[in-house]
Amino acid sequence: MSNLLRLGLALSFVLAAFAACTNDLSATSGTCSAGSACGCDGAGSCDRSCPDGNCTITCGGPGSCNVSCPKGGCKVTNQGAGSANVSCAGGNCTLECNGSGSCNVTECGGGGCVCNRRSSGTCND
Repeated sequence: MSNLLRLGLALSFVLAAFAACTNDLSATSGTCSAGSACGCDGAGSCDRSCPDGNCTITCGGPGSCNVSCPKGGCKVTNQGAGSANVSCAGGNCTLECNGSGSCNVTECGGGGCVCNRRSSGTCND
């Protein structure tokens, strides 16, 4: 067996194991209810919407996490290696950057948004 073939087989095995562990390599989307806790935990991108505001959303894994909170008051925690992007038109949102990915408050129409960096990630608000 050639070295190239061995390398290809090893890479295939690693990717299959990664897919089995993360359970989700595709993009996902969902809606969270006010006052509820929601999560995003996969290798693909994750879009979460909290149309009525006041949601708690946790982002994990290597994929990007995009949160829309038009009424404001959301708390988003990024624990993963991917980026977290929060659009908070209603204001008063908190983004905790606890993972190694970047954290961005892309909109804060009502003011009062905060991005706290607690790890090696970057925080932009």
